[in-house]
Amino acid sequence: MESRKLKAQLGELINAMMEEKILSDYFYEIQMLRTSKNPSFIVEIVTTACVESGKFMSKLESLVVGAGRVLTVNKVLRNCCSSKDREGCVKAFTDVREEYLQLRAKLQMIIELENRIMMAEAEEKKK
Repeated sequence: MESRKLKAQLGELINAMMEEKILSDYFYEIQMLRTSKNPSFIVEIVTTACVESGKFMSKLESLVVGAGRVLTVNKVLRNCCSSKDREGCVKAFTDVREEYLQLRAKLQMIIELENRIMMAEAEEKKK
């Protein structure tokens, strides 16, 4: 009976994460790979993903140029993963994604303006 309740709770959590676009349909495919011979498959995959994303975030922190807000939310995510705080991880991951998307958009604007400046300066030198 308890496992049924927990499975229902897990289903609700996954559905909510799907609605919030935190997870994609690919997660359902991963779930389908779980077998009775390997019931901990999902735990292993998610744990590995958290560890690897933590490594990636650490590398990202060293690569990101002056992206203070991304660095801050990455640290929060890493702390939540380390303390196995599921709700905190979900929120922190959402924050990381939002901050990254904002950063990417702003960096794209910088790139566009830098390119336009270089083109304008090249044109001015021709005159």
